[in-house]
Amino acid sequence: MNELIISALHEAKKLIDKQAASQTNRLTNELSINEVIPSELNYFIKENNIPFNSYFDFDCDKNEVLICWDIEDKLSEKERLEYKKRRFPNVAYSFIFKNMVKAGFNRTAYNVKEQTDILNKNEVYEAYLKKDFDKLVNGYSIMFKK
Repeated sequence: MNELIISALHEAKKLIDKQAASQTNRLTNELSINEVIPSELNYFIKENNIPFNSYFDFDCDKNEVLICWDIEDKLSEKERLEYKKRRFPNVAYSFIFKNMVKAGFNRTAYNVKEQTDILNKNEVYEAYLKKDFDKLVNGYSIMFKK
């Protein structure tokens, strides 16, 4: 059982690393076009390097007509770490479940408080990084029985 859980955790880590590397933030750029004469809008767009997929919007607070476009920005290291911490428990569980069922184990009822005392969802990624496999195996193994 221990080997199944640990190998699933390693698989989950590989997948999370791959996913985190490709994650982006979607940011919206906007420029007011209140002062732009409609006949010069095409020139304004070219002059400001506004992409073809831009769209119009209205800001009610400022009473402005805007031209907007979305850009994608890579996550910072801090954001990437937060993504990994948030996603790792779910991804790890899906790999663990798959491995355990394939090996003939069944998902069983368990005391959630007992499992949370052993392994808090917010601590799973840190426990993996610290190689605290005993804690991880104890937390996940109470969910399965042969």
